[in-house]
Amino acid sequence: PKAVSRALAFRAFFFTHLPAFFSQSGFSGGAMMRQPAQKREREGERAMSRSMRMRTRIEFVVVLAVLVGSLVSAQTITGRSESKSQSCVNGVCSKVETTCEGGKCTTTTTSEDGSVTTTESNGTEAGGGDVSRPCFPFCDGDDNDDGDDASGDGAFPPCFPFCDGEGDADAIGGGNSTTTECPPAGFDSLKDFNLTAWTAHPWYIQKQAEVVYQKPPFFCVRANYKQASPTEVNVYNTASLEGVDGPQQNDGPPLKAVIDDPAVPSKLKVGPAFLPPSMYGDYWVVYAGPSEDKYEYGIVSGGPPTVPGASGEGCVAGGPNELNGAGLWLFTEDPNPSEETVKMLEAKAKDLGLDLSVLEPVVQEGCTYPPE
Repeated sequence: PKAVSRALAFRAFFFTHLPAFFSQSGFSGGAMMRQPAQKREREGERAMSRSMRMRTRIEFVVVLAVLVGSLVSAQTITGRSESKSQSCVNGVCSKVETTCEGGKCTTTTTSEDGSVTTTESNGTEAGGGDVSRPCFPFCDGDDNDDGDDASGDGAFPPCFPFCDGEGDADAIGGGNSTTTECPPAGFDSLKDFNLTAWTAHPWYIQKQAEVVYQKPPFFCVRANYKQASPTEVNVYNTASLEGVDGPQQNDGPPLKAVIDDPAVPSKLKVGPAFLPPSMYGDYWVVYAGPSEDKYEYGIVSGGPPTVPGASGEGCVAGGPNELNGAGLWLFTEDPNPSEETVKMLEAKAKDLGLDLSVLEPVVQEGCTYPPE
């Protein structure tokens, strides 16, 4: 009886499912022709389904990574960080230690004589940045792309190029181990200045900083001054383009220099004569020698140097894309002075707290200058 029951069950199963089997397998006449197309269609649907599942998984992983990265960055930035640096002004150095935690920073400055000054601020990083322009959270505490933060623990990814080492977004001068006070303490124009002696002969520039109206390489740059009154000077600047025998850069009318305070003739303002003096740019004579009656060399700054230099070892007035309040020039009476004279001027500029890295040489040898 069991064998019969099994046989009957098998017979029922076979005749119940066999037609469907042949139909699905393509053994019926019409289905045999349609099977390849249907199979390709099903395979395409399965491939699309797998692609959609894979895309969904990838998107989920990306979103998860972004969320985790944001949490890690937020935790790092609001965590504790420390930095140590040295600040030197006019040969006097101080140790600077900054600790930031919970959005508050404390800076302790210890001078050579042992005096300690402590300042507190909100929202600044260990580099000492300002709160008006906070740095992006992806920046570290220095100005390189090594992926470390100010404390050196490697918690931050590399810094973006528009972030400097002070934790702000100005990208000017920061990131050095030596912080710079700009303008340097006590910086000023020459106190005992003889305007008559300064305008007695033409000046030949040996090195200068790039400014918006004059780009390197520099050739045959000369400045000639004619004093018109105790407070006014006519300025005749000449320079060659592309080479010592190139076309003249300055073919227009002379510029005009004015002295706002006759008691301080070393602070002039220079600009086109047709413009009001209020639109002129600063021109400070900060050094001249060898004597007050006879000037053979000098240093001119485009006003007070308020910007930390890129080298971190001095300050500059303005930048290469600025018109007023920018520039640095080394002057000599001799078109081709000795190398010692130029080095002496560089050393003096450094002593004044100026950044020498902005200076570019000016070719004077072989120049033919316009008539004075």
